[in-house]
Parts: sequence; structure tokens; C-alpha cells
Amino acid sequence: MIPTSFFGTTTWAALGLGVIASLLIFGVGMAYLEARRKQAARLGEGYGDILVNEPESPAGDHLPPLALAVMPLLVVALANLALPMVLPRLLGDSQNPPIRS
Repeated sequence: MIPTSFFGTTTWAALGLGVIASLLIFGVGMAYLEARRKQAARLGEGYGDILVNEPESPAGDHLPPLALAVMPLLVVALANLALPMVLPRLLGDSQNPPIRS
């Protein structure tokens, strides 16, 4: 992570700002998609009633348990938190050369 060593921060720097930016991007994107959906509905566009090439819907919901679905996110978050603390101890300062101006 070049920017973190250059700026002397961690991968968790500006966490709140990142969440706010993500929510803003999500909100603007969803508003755009909803506007396009309403415009298409107003013009009578859609998929039609005869769906020749559509696959059959699966019978029932075969979703994984919530704990299993969230596990990859937790593993990435915990690794992102733990590895910057563990790796410098294992590798020493060889991976963080001093910055020369």
C-alpha cells in the first residue's frame, strides 16, 4: 500500500469520509436508474409479455445463511486491520524505506 507508507496513515484512514462518499455515489446512482426506469415506463418500453429465452425461475429460495454470506466481508475487514500490524513485525523496516525529499 504505497499511499499509506507515503502519507504515514493506515488503510482505515478517513473511514467516515469513505462511507459518506459511498452512500452519496449509491444514492446518486440509484436516483439516476430510477429516473431512467420511470422514463422507460412512461414511453411504454419494457421486456414484453412473451419471454422466449428466459430461464425458468428456480423453485424456492436457496440462499446461504446470513453468517456464511457475511463471512467473506469480515475476513477481508479483519485481514485489512490485522496485516498492517503483523507484517512490519515479521518483515522489519525493509518494506518501509525512508522517504527522501
